[in-house]
Amino acid sequence: MIPLAGATRLRFSMVLGPGPSGLTAIIEAMPDKEAKLVANRQAGQTSNMRRCVEGIRDLVEKGTKP
Repeated sequence: MIPLAGATRLRFSMVLGPGPSGLTAIIEAMPDKEAKLVANRQAGQTSNMRRCVEGIRDLVEKGTKP
């Protein structure tokens, strides 16, 4: 977290890879559904990252350090 004038910047990132995942095996089994499978995985990751950031925000607003 980086303090700014009147705000705080939170940088949050993740790294995928370098090896295959469970998604790789599913795509290999159903290559015709790759776009939907990847989109669903990305949606899940976005949702999880959002919940993590919201949890950090809630802790900070309560005065608790994450």
